[in-house]
Amino acid sequence: SSLRLLPQKSSQLRELLLTEADAFLDPLPPDTSRVLAYAYPATNPLPELQIHVERRPSRAEVSELLSVNLQSANLLIFSNQVQVQVLYSGLKQLNLSIPDSLAGKIQIKTTGYSLLPDKNNPEPAPEGWQNWLIRGEKEFFGRQSLTLDWQLETGELLPGDAKTMQCPHLRFAKVDRSWGQVILLKGEMSDLTAVSSEKLLAIDPRFDLRDGLKMPDAAAAF
Repeated sequence: SSLRLLPQKSSQLRELLLTEADAFLDPLPPDTSRVLAYAYPATNPLPELQIHVERRPSRAEVSELLSVNLQSANLLIFSNQVQVQVLYSGLKQLNLSIPDSLAGKIQIKTTGYSLLPDKNNPEPAPEGWQNWLIRGEKEFFGRQSLTLDWQLETGELLPGDAKTMQCPHLRFAKVDRSWGQVILLKGEMSDLTAVSSEKLLAIDPRFDLRDGLKMPDAAAAF
């Protein structure tokens, strides 16, 4: 529940065990659970109870599964499967930073969501990045999934040619935890390999992908 009830002051009341309360309380409405229960023997003197009501702040976790595939020998295809888990209270939007090179190139493939420039963010984005946000038809609450795609041209690659390119990524902000995985996929006529990496741990794509996902075309993962 997003609401937390805490007793502040009581008089002429006896706190009950919740098992005791089951003996004489009427059934509660659906999706309602008992937290505290009190009993009073009489109304004179009048019993008194003061409680503190607090709405718990949102707790949000974002995970990304970014797959990279080279198609037609000159086009890098990126597909980012984003999972959002929000507890306690809903979030109106997701804040993220996007590299300048991807601004305006990202498409949300999941209906009901929009990717918009964050023009009202008081915190300026780092150099080379831009502030954006994702909004849905309703608040983010519980577990939701969406897919963001983009592509980059590599230029013409002739047989035997090789090229080194950066792998751009997104930065989700104002969440309690953000983590992800990167998967390099096999191609029929080309291979993708990691030349260098920072703060990445190599994993086995056969066993270690999020939620036990199986991707037979995965060549490497981090």
